[in-house]
Amino acid sequence: MENKDFDALEQRVYELSMLLEINKIIISTLDLDKLLNLIMNLASKVVHSEASSLMLMDEDSQELYFDVALGEKGEQVKQIRIKTGEGIAGHVAQTGLPLIVNDVSKDSRFAAKFDDSTQFKTKSILCVPLKVKNKIIGVMEAINKDGSFDMDSQYILEVFASQAAVAIDNAQLFKKLRNAYLGAINALTEAINAKDHYTAGHVDRVGEYALSIAHTMNLNEESIEVIKQAALLHDVGKIGIPEAVLNKPGKLTDEEFALMKSHSTMSATIVQPIGLSPKILEAIKHHHERVDGHGYPDGLKGDTLTLEAKILCVADTYDAMITDRPYRQGLSKDIAIAELKKCSGTQFDASVVEAFLKVLSG
Repeated sequence: MENKDFDALEQRVYELSMLLEINKIIISTLDLDKLLNLIMNLASKVVHSEASSLMLMDEDSQELYFDVALGEKGEQVKQIRIKTGEGIAGHVAQTGLPLIVNDVSKDSRFAAKFDDSTQFKTKSILCVPLKVKNKIIGVMEAINKDGSFDMDSQYILEVFASQAAVAIDNAQLFKKLRNAYLGAINALTEAINAKDHYTAGHVDRVGEYALSIAHTMNLNEESIEVIKQAALLHDVGKIGIPEAVLNKPGKLTDEEFALMKSHSTMSATIVQPIGLSPKILEAIKHHHERVDGHGYPDGLKGDTLTLEAKILCVADTYDAMITDRPYRQGLSKDIAIAELKKCSGTQFDASVVEAFLKVLSG
């Protein structure tokens, strides 16, 4: 075998092995936004181009749009819509065939919407369709290659696009199912508010308190998202508690109290099929745990509790204290704050209480 042939074979093996690794990456998440960002970052690396873009198909309008756009001009780019048949991307979406244009200035199909919005200078484009079962769900472009795009470039980007299309389709389906399930959960929350009018608005207030604590503690975006989702869903298990128990004006019996305590576990069980992260489920299930181990349902304590669960516990308990209940009037803010201080280090995490006191005094 000549050196030239050997080098070409070695390059193809490298490209295929790289695609295998990339495939492992893009099938590792069902989060659509995260997936699209991954694909955007990887596409230009696959064919060694200066930049890349990915546009999805709006089935209703039959227009291509940017769901994710990177850079400081990202929001402007996301306003761009390209009709099927318009420009190079629209042409590929219409025909379902890949297209190489190594000099866009000489191709009448080139539409400069992207360049006008970003002040980016497009010189050459390799555009391939994103197909799932012969259905066009979008297009992928590699932009400005050092040299010219060729059939090898087209082949490798088509293989990558076929992997990406399946992953995107799965993520879109998962997002639709998740949104539908969250809609059902929100309906349950409204049903709970109708059953227990004393806690109407409780979920929103707990969310506000918990997020304020998180920001005061300078938590990262991942933890903030965990807290936001857990606060929204932490009490959905109350749908399984009889109204007579929820609204009982007197002291609960041992059996009734045990039933009431089960709501945190039921909440986690109800939302588990959504595919939420384990941290969200833990915060939901453990928002009545205590750092001294005397909480419920599992009697966890100290560092065995996540910080998100500790934050939700403080926010939830504070709102419960200041809210009117069937068996008592809500406490004043000053008394509730005194209770937080008194139970800091036993019922509540001390650092969380410290942060919340800053929020309440601000």
